[in-house]
Amino acid sequence: MFVNWAHYTIPKISFVLSLISNPLFIYLICSNKKVLFGNYRYLLVFFAIFNLFASVADLLIPVSVYCYRYAFVTYVTDGPFSVRSAYGEVPLSYRCAFIAGTYGILNVHFVFRYLTLKRYAKKEAGDIKNISLRGILTYDSK
Repeated sequence: MFVNWAHYTIPKISFVLSLISNPLFIYLICSNKKVLFGNYRYLLVFFAIFNLFASVADLLIPVSVYCYRYAFVTYVTDGPFSVRSAYGEVPLSYRCAFIAGTYGILNVHFVFRYLTLKRYAKKEAGDIKNISLRGILTYDSK
């Protein structure tokens, strides 16, 4: 099967960049005690570790999606799992689970940030006349 050069090289470059940046990101989060991350630190570390595993899955199991009207087919295009076998659905399911898991983690990330901002706005905001994000969130929460 023909695979475009961009679809072949971008996952490999992304994997190398992920392998460099995510351990550095984890080190910065765990070693910096001046910034008070609180429980948000654990969410960021989990997000970085998940990103490392997703990059490995993207490298080993490159997928393609064929859409026709209201149906779609997902299949492995290249790599060690592209040959037909009895357990061929397992790597494909693993790869698709990472795609769905990425959306779930991003949702949790934004909900956590929203709840943190809302708690901060309740504690720190003063006047409703102050037209700022803190003022709007305080007014909204009453």
